[in-house]
Amino acid sequence: MKKLLLFATLALSINAVAQCPTMTSSNSETICSGTTANNVLTANVSSTFTWIATDNANTTGESITTQTTSTINDALTNNSGSTQTVTYTVTPTATSGGCVGTAQIVTITVVPLDDASFSYSPSTVCKAGGTDPTPTISTTGGTFTCSDANLIINSSTGVITLSSTPVNTYTVTYTTAGQCAASSNFVLNILTVPVPDFTFGTYCLNAANPSPSYINGGTAGVFSEAPAGLNFVSTSTGQVDLTASAPGTYTVSNTINNAGCPLAIYNNTITINPVPTVTINSETICAGSNATLTAAGATTYLWSNGAAAGWFINCFSHNNNFLYCYRNFFSLFCCCCGNCYC
Repeated sequence: MKKLLLFATLALSINAVAQCPTMTSSNSETICSGTTANNVLTANVSSTFTWIATDNANTTGESITTQTTSTINDALTNNSGSTQTVTYTVTPTATSGGCVGTAQIVTITVVPLDDASFSYSPSTVCKAGGTDPTPTISTTGGTFTCSDANLIINSSTGVITLSSTPVNTYTVTYTTAGQCAASSNFVLNILTVPVPDFTFGTYCLNAANPSPSYINGGTAGVFSEAPAGLNFVSTSTGQVDLTASAPGTYTVSNTINNAGCPLAIYNNTITINPVPTVTINSETICAGSNATLTAAGATTYLWSNGAAAGWFINCFSHNNNFLYCYRNFFSLFCCCCGNCYC
């Protein structure tokens, strides 16, 4: 009897063991404060990534919640004056099989920006009579520029040549030359030498309040007087308050004190005269009697009764002696101090 041999074939299916990922991307990066990191994450097998930062009290912008992008792309700002490091933990997971690889520690160094601050003191200077402005700089080695080519400035030192620079307002920019360069601006005013020149005149106490008349391009500063007795409506405008002032002659000073410019002072005089008065000893007299008119408060007087003919007083006085005149249609006959004239 023949034996039937049966062969059974056993098919075995053996699955390959899933490979766990290993990080291959850089574990460090250096950026300047205020810029964005660009650390692209890679592994030896196709993977997805999760990453999270450890909070740094001296920086802002780090993600302290889990992120799932394939690039660490935080915009980081260093709020201190020294270099700071932000630490990230990156975990890869294989796309096929889901094996979780060993976490990688990535450090991003955040370098502070250069201190580009600078200043000119004072910020307002006079073109003439002043010293060429020189800046105070926090970080040396940078470059000075100005968008206005009329400003003559040394690009290395920042010294401005006043004699060659027109009067104007300029914005100066300073840019540092360090690893993390920065820029800052400063506004500088260049002025003409102030002119305080003005004039006043002679005014009656009951006139309208006068203001100074400026000459030679003069402008107002602060007004003062000597001696006391003159009062101003405003010391900023120089307008005089006549009713509050006493008659007399005063020296008025206009002082302009612009920072960076020589002190400018100009003096002139103002005269205030009292209001002239006229009195009469009797307003009613008998025919043939005399009335006496007395004037005060002026240097010359013109008297008249408005008559076309007859006696009247019509002349300039001299030492309060008045010329009495008689007018007819043909001649003028005058007497003064006992002397008569035709």
